[in-house]
Amino acid sequence: MFTGCGAIRGPPVARFNPDSPPAPDRAPEPATDAQVSVVFREVRKKFPDAGERVAVDTPIPPAMTRTGQCGMIIDMEPVHVARELARDRFPAAEWAMLTGSVVGPHRTAGSDLDIVVLDETDPGHRESLRHRGWPVELFVHTRERLAGFLERERAQRKPSTHRMLAHGVVLFGDPGDLPARCARVLAEGPGPLSPAEHDWLRYSLTDGLDDLRHATDPGERTVIATGLWTGTAEAVLSLAGRWVSGGKWLLRDLREHDPVLAERWLAARDDPAALATEVLAGAGGPLFDGYRA
Repeated sequence: MFTGCGAIRGPPVARFNPDSPPAPDRAPEPATDAQVSVVFREVRKKFPDAGERVAVDTPIPPAMTRTGQCGMIIDMEPVHVARELARDRFPAAEWAMLTGSVVGPHRTAGSDLDIVVLDETDPGHRESLRHRGWPVELFVHTRERLAGFLERERAQRKPSTHRMLAHGVVLFGDPGDLPARCARVLAEGPGPLSPAEHDWLRYSLTDGLDDLRHATDPGERTVIATGLWTGTAEAVLSLAGRWVSGGKWLLRDLREHDPVLAERWLAARDDPAALATEVLAGAGGPLFDGYRA
């Protein structure tokens, strides 16, 4: 039974009427609580037995142009704009998806339109542009190119494209079971480190701590501390058999893994030595003499 936020697990799915007129070319206005309630009442009527994923295809009031409760998409404008652009730029594309923070709970006023396109007539490229006031990032692939990206990400333990495909909204076409397969990869995790990867992790933390301990130039110390701080978070996730991401996703992944440790990591930004030493000890201790790669 659908009972609100607690009933939704994983990325929400949205279905939209492709024949609906595009939203006006204007800055979106936040939806009111009353408008959000209207949508959720309609969702409950249409999907009384909704479980893990809820599809929203009820009429949306024109003023509702922001992400709603639980990250559910109640904003038609970015979807219309993204679909319009993808169809215009890639008429031969097999499918296109809108993904990124604009269709999830992390949306901000600065979120852009991340659009993944499968087009066998294009060799593949990444492109940044603006369209109808929106910043846009295009990720264009052939099947072979996309398969290569996904394979390299698994080997590097950094699943950015997997996340995009698992949490996206289809604009047109049919990506088949690709989103579901990417979601399974994310859920399964990268697995344990190999012995060589484990040794490299110990060596890199050992080296970073040694550099920080002996740094005399304030500027160099700041740079070394920043690298060690980031490396410590990456080590925690890697040792736990979890994916490792960059930028804001590094903190999100760490918070999901261990919220208390994530706060300790944030507090250690200027002096990460103690936390790095603790993580290194848990990995087997320092490694320098005899290390070979």
